[in-house]
Amino acid sequence: LTSLTAKDHGHSSANRVAIVCAGAMVPLVRLLQAGDVDEKELAAVALGNLMEYSGPNKAALVQAGGLGPLVELLWRTGAATTRSNAAAVLRTFTTNNKNGNVHVVRTGAVDLLVQLVLDGIEAGYLRHEQHREGMRHATAVLRNLASSGHQMAIRNSGAVEALTKVMRLSRSTDGLDGWFER
Repeated sequence: LTSLTAKDHGHSSANRVAIVCAGAMVPLVRLLQAGDVDEKELAAVALGNLMEYSGPNKAALVQAGGLGPLVELLWRTGAATTRSNAAAVLRTFTTNNKNGNVHVVRTGAVDLLVQLVLDGIEAGYLRHEQHREGMRHATAVLRNLASSGHQMAIRNSGAVEALTKVMRLSRSTDGLDGWFER
């Protein structure tokens, strides 16, 4: 499904909605819950593609119970690419999704996103593109949540301190290009 849902293969938003209507959401969520590492990563990529420009698919992810398993992939025990893919899906999910973003906050994702940023800083990820993407996605999700009315959850999570550290460190590496975009 990752190939069928990929943006770069010219598939429209209507095709992505059709894929979800055909029943793809529940099996993808099951893979997030019980798949091996590779299956979880591929399921996250496919879900991210399905979320792109699709309000109905974002609602379908919530209905299928997919936010909880997706947020679980943000735990420290996950591989950097798995955590990055999960943050990327949440980034897409939270973009222009004010009503759905409350579900992300309720899953406890905010603390895990902040931890992803802090773990990256601690490990020196700002110097390594492969790990930096997860941090970029996490900061974008935090920005999207804050701009949709969840500033208190962001502030209470310690995000302000984490994001300040990112800004300080990034000044000495490659700048802030793309860090705080949707």
